[in-house]
Amino acid sequence: MSPARQPKKRIGVLLVNPGGPGGSGTKFVRQLQNGFSDALLDRFDVVGWDPRGVGDTGQIRCLATTAAYDRFYALDPDPDTQAEAAALVSAAKDFAAGCTARNTTDALRFAGTADVVNDMESIRIALGEDKISFFGFSYGTLLGLRYADRFPARVRAFALDGVLDPTADTAERSVQQAVGFDRALNAFLALCKSGAKGGCRWVRTGEAPGAAFDRLSRRIDATPLVVKRAKGGSRLLGPGEFTVGVLAALYSRESGWPVLRQALSKADSGDGAFMLNLFDAYADRDRNGYGNIADANAAVNCVDVVSPRGEAGYKELADRLARTSPRFGRLAGYSSLVCGFWPVPPTGPLTPVVARGSAEILIIGTTRDPATPYVWAQSATRSLDHGTLLTYDSDGHTAYLTGNQCIRTFVDQYLLTTKTPPSGSRCERQ
Repeated sequence: MSPARQPKKRIGVLLVNPGGPGGSGTKFVRQLQNGFSDALLDRFDVVGWDPRGVGDTGQIRCLATTAAYDRFYALDPDPDTQAEAAALVSAAKDFAAGCTARNTTDALRFAGTADVVNDMESIRIALGEDKISFFGFSYGTLLGLRYADRFPARVRAFALDGVLDPTADTAERSVQQAVGFDRALNAFLALCKSGAKGGCRWVRTGEAPGAAFDRLSRRIDATPLVVKRAKGGSRLLGPGEFTVGVLAALYSRESGWPVLRQALSKADSGDGAFMLNLFDAYADRDRNGYGNIADANAAVNCVDVVSPRGEAGYKELADRLARTSPRFGRLAGYSSLVCGFWPVPPTGPLTPVVARGSAEILIIGTTRDPATPYVWAQSATRSLDHGTLLTYDSDGHTAYLTGNQCIRTFVDQYLLTTKTPPSGSRCERQ
């Protein structure tokens, strides 16, 4: 918890969740000291918690060693041969079996959003608050929506940035995200073509940026780069790490795209360290090994969302998406493959959230968000009994933490006063 810096002007508790699922709320509170405005830090006790299976609550773990996680991530997520597809299926089965062996059935059965919503209510009661405010990002928005639907009278002000569609099953999520990340990469490559911000050094004279990207991707697929570590030893940057690194950078136009330009240029010259660092940040890997974000992500999604059983449905989806989203479609189609072999059935309802009778809820949607498409923000707003949409016309995932002053002004005013922005409010990228 971060206590209000001006206790005499304290408004109350502001619960926060960074998303994932699998992100640590306690770590997030510390990060928000440089991410939230002074106005919020002054007036709220900012409270984060580690949801079930995450961090200090007792981690869900599915693989035994760092080397095992390295092998899992190293597989080509965009298989173009039967052998590569079979390797993905085998790894998904092993991952699910490891989760079964290393965790109790109850830990897996009760890891979903509905259970975490009950924990949020327990936190409210323990803190002695009649109502709570909440700021959720990405998957954290689903926690906010489901809480508001179940406990509408306890909502003071809920700001939800980068909304996850509560009605979308695995296939729908995969379709939308495949389109979103392909669009984001094309926008990034368009900047290379324009020569903006120094251009992209991996693009050869007369070569289109997209062709240059595909050339580098195929090269790393065929021959992974050896990355030597400062304290000895080495790791490989193969197709799995490369693709995850690119995806990680596409989440943020402000901070990710400049690093991606550098990482691609370095990789083209044979240095994979920058791209491997992007992978490590996304996969929560450091010199001591991996955090459990992949494990917790699977545990939540596999009980929250209806997914195909076995492998056939994922192959069909991957083949279909590869035709419409050539760079990320197959990856998106296979992204939830572990759920095809998950040991407990899904329990989360895929129903619209109404939150009948709640206070006004603020939905923040970014027009070209690759991970939580803008249409999800629009549909969530329409479903709510009292919902207001604030639009950020930009690229990247979520809006508030970009530092955009227009977004901050509207969101801060809402959280501090419960006054929502005027209908149709829109902020432009600075």
